[in-house]
This record gives sequence, C-alpha cells and structure tokens, in this order.
Amino acid sequence: MLNLGEIERKLLNMNNAISTDGNGGEVLRGLSVPESNFVIAVEQTARENVGAAESEAYRELRRKHLTSRQMHNVRSVERNKQAAQ
Repeated sequence: MLNLGEIERKLLNMNNAISTDGNGGEVLRGLSVPESNFVIAVEQTARENVGAAESEAYRELRRKHLTSRQMHNVRSVERNKQAAQ
C-alpha cells in the first residue's frame, strides 16, 4: 500500500490516479511499485532537499504517470460512448 494519507488517497482515487499492478500492489497509474514509492517520497520531501538527478527522475515519472492517466480517461470516455449507443 502506498504511503498516503486518507485525504490524499481519496483525492487520487477520485482522479483515477491510483491503480493496482499485476501482483495486487497499489501503484500510481502507469508506474511500478518502486516508481510510485519514489514519486510519493519526493512529493513528501521539501524541494530544497531533492537533488538534481532525483528531480529529473521525478519529472520523467510524473510525465509517465500523467500520460497513463490521460490514456485511461480517454479509453473510459470511449467505452462510455460505445455503451450509450
């Protein structure tokens, strides 16, 4: 389970940001468990304590996560359109 507070988990769930991997582990959509844990750890760390390499890795993983969320949302809209026809 990801290291999230109750409100943060609820918000991420409402935004389709959390998913389950093939092993049943909670992940940020589009990321592995280690990647998800890294992103959350960086987000919970003061920015001045994050190094340049970590910042770059964080930005790449956030991009990957956001792209996956967008694709998930597009597929959901398409399924809903087909079901309504």
